[in-house]
Amino acid sequence: MNKSKNLSVNDAYDLFIRKCRVKNLSQASIVSYENKIHPFVDYCDGGLISAVTIDTVDGFTNHLKTEHNVNDVSAVSYLRSVRAFLYYCMECNYMTTFKIHLPKAQKDIKETYSNEQLEKLLAKPDLNSCTFTEFKTWVFENYMLATGNRLSTALNVHICPVVSRFGQPYT
Repeated sequence: MNKSKNLSVNDAYDLFIRKCRVKNLSQASIVSYENKIHPFVDYCDGGLISAVTIDTVDGFTNHLKTEHNVNDVSAVSYLRSVRAFLYYCMECNYMTTFKIHLPKAQKDIKETYSNEQLEKLLAKPDLNSCTFTEFKTWVFENYMLATGNRLSTALNVHICPVVSRFGQPYT
């Protein structure tokens, strides 16, 4: 048996993360892989990557749902990352090749606001009697609805004076 067949799941995981960095994946993608593949590595409990089969993947899916109370949508998210990791291992001939099918996820329908509730939330507060916090919240809600920006983008918006090319602030 060659060295690659004697790799532990943890060693194969380290090689996968290194390959992700070499491929210049974003830090957010790497962190996501780390968070979602690490439970699979723990589930395999130091076993060899060559011993991982479709039954191992099915067992991990069941483990997520029963032991960690992970909902269907989250379980599919974990399995997408695990599938990327295992397909990398298959491509490198660390393990036998098999197909990993993602289960159908039952999405819970989220309760939305009624029109009356939206009108209350989006009604402009009385500027003479409202607190600064109430006004700030109203401005932020309307900004988010008007622009459709993600939260990370909205948090990076800063109010600062606009400076002309001559170094003078616009007034």
